[in-house]
Amino acid sequence: MPNHVFIVKDMTCQGCAGKIRSALEAHDYILNFKIDVEKKLVSASSDSDWHFIANLIREAGYTPESIKKKKGLFGKLFG
Repeated sequence: MPNHVFIVKDMTCQGCAGKIRSALEAHDYILNFKIDVEKKLVSASSDSDWHFIANLIREAGYTPESIKKKKGLFGKLFG
């Protein structure tokens, strides 16, 4: 099951995290998620695609951005 990771720069407090949490909890097909307000990160495990989860975060009033994971030595050096 894919884990989708987003940076949400306009998530600034626990209240913001609560709104995103409510949006994600409302859908059964999002099995696990983690919200880190300090790092402004949201990760969600789901069979749903990235765009669906991003739309849930947008509907909660926030702006998710993609985080590309760098793989391997060249990704770390040149990513």
